[in-house]
Amino acid sequence: MGSPPASEWTGVLLSTLLEETGIDPKAKWIIAEGADSPTPCIAACLCSRPWTTPWLALYQNGERIQPGQGYPMRLWLPGYEGNMNVKYLRPAHAHRKPGR
Repeated sequence: MGSPPASEWTGVLLSTLLEETGIDPKAKWIIAEGADSPTPCIAACLCSRPWTTPWLALYQNGERIQPGQGYPMRLWLPGYEGNMNVKYLRPAHAHRKPGR
């Protein structure tokens, strides 16, 4: 599959997906949880510049993400260190402020 930094990741912008769901337009933060962390929560700003907008990775090197890389999807947070990306994405919730 290749190492994550050397891989080609493809998916969908989180903002595009959230617009389709009809979330509160005043919501500017997403609280995301991953199943692989003892404290599975991160707040990401949805009002970022386009090149730092969070997105959902669905494919790695043209194939569905494998279990070791966060199947079924992984939340990528451009501008953050790789360990901040959320693998094994569980429920995510949109909020007006960065806290719960």
